[in-house]
Amino acid sequence: LLKIGIDDSDSGLQATLAKDAFNGFKLALNESNKEGVLGTTIEFTTRDSKFKPDIALSMAKELVMREKVDILVGTINSASALAISAYVKGAKVPFLVWISKSAKITGAKGNHYVFSTGENTAMAGKAGAKEDEGGRGRGGGRADEGTGPPGTGGGGGRGGGGAGAEGGNRGRRRAGR
Repeated sequence: LLKIGIDDSDSGLQATLAKDAFNGFKLALNESNKEGVLGTTIEFTTRDSKFKPDIALSMAKELVMREKVDILVGTINSASALAISAYVKGAKVPFLVWISKSAKITGAKGNHYVFSTGENTAMAGKAGAKEDEGGRGRGGGRADEGTGPPGTGGGGGRGGGGAGAEGGNRGRRRAGR
């Protein structure tokens, strides 16, 4: 049996984001448990950190010491993730961070027990950078290549990229040749 402890906000306005992540986790868990994972099943237990770093840290300790979880998962709050990160290093328990965006979580204050499932602020900043001298738009694709994610100015298929309206129009003209 693999036991996962989920430490995240389950109350208040910010709980909407946490619930979305939690619902995705449950869907994946249900699929994984149909056949088992490495010959075992996975179960989870949750704690409400109330979007407060001190409570999140306390809940993480409770999950590890009382509930004997093998892995911690959460949180939408970067300050909470940083507090838990410092604890898991000493406890030697893996911590899978979902949604929290501070680059410090896996950067300057990260450690070998902390993993992030999403982008951080540094990654998002680079992806949203202005067009550079090489003609690259916000999505990292060249205006005339139409590469990069749709809606970022660098994507949307052949010729759909570019930075701003000019790049988008230039791409459409090329695609229409």
